[in-house]
Amino acid sequence: MLKTLCAALFALGLAVCGEDASQPTHSDAPQINSQKEPDRTLKTKEEAKQPEAHPGEITLSIPQHITITLNNNTSQKTDGSNEEGTEYWPVFWGFHLKITDSLLALFTLLLFVVTGGLVAIGYLQITTSRNQSRAEVHIATADMVNVAPLPAAQPGQVFQPTNATRTNPAIGPFAILKIQNFGQTTAYNVMHFAGICVREYPLLSELPAKVVDPNVSTKMAMPAHNGSQKVVQLPSPLTNSEITDLRNGNKAIYVYGDIEYRDGFGRKRVTNFQTFHNELGGRVGISSHLTGMEEGNDAT
Repeated sequence: MLKTLCAALFALGLAVCGEDASQPTHSDAPQINSQKEPDRTLKTKEEAKQPEAHPGEITLSIPQHITITLNNNTSQKTDGSNEEGTEYWPVFWGFHLKITDSLLALFTLLLFVVTGGLVAIGYLQITTSRNQSRAEVHIATADMVNVAPLPAAQPGQVFQPTNATRTNPAIGPFAILKIQNFGQTTAYNVMHFAGICVREYPLLSELPAKVVDPNVSTKMAMPAHNGSQKVVQLPSPLTNSEITDLRNGNKAIYVYGDIEYRDGFGRKRVTNFQTFHNELGGRVGISSHLTGMEEGNDAT
């Protein structure tokens, strides 16, 4: 608008100058009364100070600018309303969420869940593979030796001596335990403990506590499908009363202990075992079988 006003003033100045230049310069031109010239001069200056009106130019420029501005604002508001309507979810519980942001958050959550599931599946596969290939050391066989004399035979019965038959009355019964690695890899730092005693049956009291002599304890490596043998013995022969109680099922010989080792992945493993021997597992003095108990047999 300022530029238009300046242009109008410039055009007015040019018009005034043109009129002055077009006035006749002859000496015989009509003379103007000197008394009236000051008024004309003042009037011309006042008219020069006033900007020459160009109705067409000013009227067309200013309203057009305002109209265009309003139209642009209106179109921007309309476009904004359309964008707001298409890029945002309807207001829900006071939240005004953008569609793209909410979908991105949803996809991120789904990706997190899927990734967590894949990690869990991978961990389970690794654990399963290790459990299938790890070392597993257990008691393979357990036999009683030199327990008691052959029982009295009924007419027509004939008993043959076995390992459980007492052939050396000077020593007490003993158990032979065969320890074996049933796993697919080597067991390391293998240590085993075993105890033997005579107690009531069913067992109500505590078995003797585990005592390991550091001077005689050893550690060994046990390859897959290999094993070793352990012998544990009562300090004295059984009395006749104890033999009778074994045959009546009132007492039992208990053989118990544990095996400690580390598998090929460095994890510590423990196998506990607890068995008994009396008439319930076979004829005392004939059967060498050791029967596992309901408690005390577990492994990690």
